[in-house]
Amino acid sequence: LSEEVKRLQDELSSKIAEPASNAGHDNLQQLHERIQGKERDLNQMRDTLQGAVGMSSIEYKPKTEGIEEKYTFPLKDGNKIIQFSVTDTPGYGNQMDIQQTLDPIVNAVIDRFEEHRAIFQKGGVEFANMQGNDRLFHCCLYFLKPHEMSEIDVEFMKQLSPYVHIVPVMAKADSMTEKERNQYQKEIRSKIKAAGLRNPPYDFPDELVRFKMPAILKNVPDDFELNVQWPHPIVAAVKEDGFVREYPWGKVDPEDLRHGSLSFLREMIVRTCAIDMRNSTLDTLFATWDMEKRKEVKREEEQQREKEHIAAETAAMYEAEMAMEERRKEEHGRIATEKAKQERIAAIKADQEKIAAVGWLIAAIAGIGVLGKLAR
Repeated sequence: LSEEVKRLQDELSSKIAEPASNAGHDNLQQLHERIQGKERDLNQMRDTLQGAVGMSSIEYKPKTEGIEEKYTFPLKDGNKIIQFSVTDTPGYGNQMDIQQTLDPIVNAVIDRFEEHRAIFQKGGVEFANMQGNDRLFHCCLYFLKPHEMSEIDVEFMKQLSPYVHIVPVMAKADSMTEKERNQYQKEIRSKIKAAGLRNPPYDFPDELVRFKMPAILKNVPDDFELNVQWPHPIVAAVKEDGFVREYPWGKVDPEDLRHGSLSFLREMIVRTCAIDMRNSTLDTLFATWDMEKRKEVKREEEQQREKEHIAAETAAMYEAEMAMEERRKEEHGRIATEKAKQERIAAIKADQEKIAAVGWLIAAIAGIGVLGKLAR
């Protein structure tokens, strides 16, 4: 693999040296992607070999797992100040078992619903303070890796969509050509729609998009048409690189809408739609969950009452059966006692009859003896 990576790098260098008319942007980018893919394969192979060698002594541990609140800053809504928080989920996808990956995040979101419901039912000062910071998750930026959408992506969105607005994002959009990006966007939309999410990914309200579009497009050519449909392609760069990615064929600016939708997402999520997302989370997602929760509690109570009713009926039937069995035993005992009494009476009568018969026999014998004496 290392030799193939070197060969591809040499090929890329030679193409860059060609006149611009001979080396197209798409061809150069595709070649660069092949190099990146081979390098990933090489690194993965090295990691696999190292893991196999040290398997008995090295225990694999993901870098980080959990949910971390990264940033919090205030947003003003009229006279109210609302706290805007950004939460990260480092370590997501490290586990081999999909459910082990999904459960901590989904449960954390549901726990916030449970917490909000408890405070809502309690009321008072704590509920009043919650109006500016309800602690719910109102938007989930779900980053999809380039070129391929996995089953875990679909499953995650299906499980999370009832509780939070999902905004799918195509990460590393600069690793795809424009044609590949458009095709991948269609593929993602098709798969997500076919999955039948409880709540489809969040579409920014048309009226807000139209209102903000002039300001969003002020630094791009007039003939540029921004695609505002999800998934939104983005490119990211770190401060050390001047927030710009450099390639042999040119620079990629994450803020440039022709390269990615990062500035559009920031404008819509942070500055324009934050309140709308918050309100719709409370009025739709939480309200729906709360109603289902009440139905579930009512159903559980009815089931409990039914169980108690069945248990009471079973106990009553058992008691009636035991009482009947007791009466049967008593009747059986009475019959046995009466039978024994009758048998004793019959035995006594038989004995009396035997005694009487013996008495008659003795008397008869005695009478015969007297007659014999008289005859003499």
